[in-house]
Amino acid sequence: MGNPNLERVLREVLALDPAERKQLRDLLDKSEGSPSSGATERTLDEALIRAGLMTKAPIPITDLKPYEERRLAEAKGKPTSEILVEERR
Repeated sequence: MGNPNLERVLREVLALDPAERKQLRDLLDKSEGSPSSGATERTLDEALIRAGLMTKAPIPITDLKPYEERRLAEAKGKPTSEILVEERR
């Protein structure tokens, strides 16, 4: 690894019992900068906009009624997976 401080911390973490490791994991998850520190879609959208990967945040879907009654489209012919397998041979 090369970093003596990191190696020491890792040895100490490995010496913890499972309950202590869970407590440490929860603490790290809550710490700032952690991907699971409560990052919401809004903060992700803002970060993507700042990075230039998105121009504006999408409008959140609030009415799910149109999606509840959707039906699968009927398709004729062979399944796509079967066609792909045949083409790869």
